[in-house]
Amino acid sequence: MLLLTVSTLVADPVLFNYLGTGENPRLSLTLSSNGNNWNPYSIDYQSSGNIPWGSNAGNNWSTWDVKDENGQYYGTITIEDVNGAPSETKYVGGNVGYYLEGVHFNYVSADNYSLTVDVIHGYSNSDPFPDAPVATPAVYPDSETPIILSTSGNTIINDKGTPIILKGLVRPSLEWNAQGQYLSVSDIINIRNWGANVIRLDLNQGYWLSSAPISTQGSYKQIIDAIIYYATQNKMAVILDLHWLTPNGGQQPMANSDSITFWQQVANQYKNFGTVIFELYNEPYGISQNDWLNGGDGYIGYQQLYDAVRGAGANNLCIVNGLDYAYDLSFVNDSFRVTGSNIIYGSHPYNQKGQDGYTGAGGTFATDFAGILGKYPIIFTEFGVNDNSYFPTAYKSIYENILAYANANSISYSGFAWWVDTNPAFPTLISDWNGTPLNGGVLVHDDLQNNPGTSIFQETAKEPKKRTWRSWWLSWW
Repeated sequence: MLLLTVSTLVADPVLFNYLGTGENPRLSLTLSSNGNNWNPYSIDYQSSGNIPWGSNAGNNWSTWDVKDENGQYYGTITIEDVNGAPSETKYVGGNVGYYLEGVHFNYVSADNYSLTVDVIHGYSNSDPFPDAPVATPAVYPDSETPIILSTSGNTIINDKGTPIILKGLVRPSLEWNAQGQYLSVSDIINIRNWGANVIRLDLNQGYWLSSAPISTQGSYKQIIDAIIYYATQNKMAVILDLHWLTPNGGQQPMANSDSITFWQQVANQYKNFGTVIFELYNEPYGISQNDWLNGGDGYIGYQQLYDAVRGAGANNLCIVNGLDYAYDLSFVNDSFRVTGSNIIYGSHPYNQKGQDGYTGAGGTFATDFAGILGKYPIIFTEFGVNDNSYFPTAYKSIYENILAYANANSISYSGFAWWVDTNPAFPTLISDWNGTPLNGGVLVHDDLQNNPGTSIFQETAKEPKKRTWRSWWLSWW
């Protein structure tokens, strides 16, 4: 008897590249790695190629780099075997300013699939707020009276003397991208819907100093101004945070000489905006206390940054952060501090910082704030867990302790960060751009709902009309 061995032929699925229009930019797909050990190859726009496939489902995965005709990298798309069929399961953005929004893996016909995209973001080819008017200072409802935040002792107050607690969220991306990423009006509204009364914007000094004016659509300055406009419309204050000094430069130990020019320009632009707050530098680290205050060794100190703001005629609230990546304020007291008014001290308690038994720089909250608690307002402009070892459960107690301490001591905060990322230690607080709370975001969201910050846009009290003798007589008659 002749025995015939029959093997099942598994066809390699076909992938069509329809990312964009083929012009400005023309995007191609390049196979970068896969489970079946295929050699790299590329699929040009409107062309097709095979997806690595085989009889072993565990090997049926592949990653594809997206690049334009100039070699600019727009990210990587991962295709995996889901129930025996290929499916796009992950997209990771590309170089700073270059990314895809709305990637779709589409079934075309048997063993035929296509990739499409809603929006291609290039470094300077899009404007998230094309219809935004130029921002104007916040005013109380039904009035032309400006809202002005200031400090009184250890309290932030408005111009009516009402104590104000700021509670909100950090919106990153303008530190690494001249036009931000995934910014939109709905994004700002979603932040407000969490219960935020403040939004913190992480800025890049280099982008600002090289930006076209606010009047130029899509410029860095116009996008920041648009966010201030929409935040004001949604009854939120705005913190402008000097986060990074140069494009692609990451965090630096302290501000530099260009930071003086940066704050002079920002202060001059928003000196009449009583709800715009200046966070003078994000996270100082690796410098001396004297350099932190007065500058030196090539750095500019907080006193110089503060003086630059006041020299521009701006009396806006200014946030001064501690050492050790902003957390350590243990050395600040009445004898060693930034001299001036309308100053809030900022701290970034991450992971064990501030927790009972913490012995690092600054120590516990009680030690760290010994010289300022009860004397000056305090704000946590970032906080939480940025270490993967705390996930999936240990992060909860950290957030709970920080929020409880903030509420017990009237400390304001902005939670980091309103950002979607697969890495929980980014740390991301949302799972999608609709604002679904995730991880620490669940606790921050609940606190904003149950212990909200103070309404900044309170109606101006109206004085009762004075009644004349005639009006009294007519009402009696």
